[in-house]
Amino acid sequence: MAVTIRWKPIFVSCPGDEALDQELDDCLVGPIPGAAPDPSRIPEDDVLGVAALILTGSYRDQEFVRVGYCQNTEYDRSHVPQRLVRDISAKPRVTRFHIKWDVSSPQPIQAALGAATSAPVPLADDINNGDDEMDADFSKGVSGS
Repeated sequence: MAVTIRWKPIFVSCPGDEALDQELDDCLVGPIPGAAPDPSRIPEDDVLGVAALILTGSYRDQEFVRVGYCQNTEYDRSHVPQRLVRDISAKPRVTRFHIKWDVSSPQPIQAALGAATSAPVPLADDINNGDDEMDADFSKGVSGS
């Protein structure tokens, strides 16, 4: 099974007016060869019930986003393996992580005489890259909700 993924970075400057959104790029990736999960690696007690599909996004070996979809596997009518069905959640759980993005060094700006100055903008290297994710870590467990 091959999959094609389209990534579109979109800059939203005015959340109330979608017509002002600016599509910065359109990148088609694929086809990506993929396979279904290997049934021999699923414990018998875990064939039915909740599982997850996780998509991660990384930049320079730093994971910055994790999108997880829960799925529930059950029999549709009769208890034969050919009758297993998957119900994949429509709402993913998204976890974002702070990373060090490439940021160019600030260029000196010649201020007008008497102009007010503002606080400096922190560089990406100043961001704490510890355990301060914006959301809970999805890999710590999958709940049925």
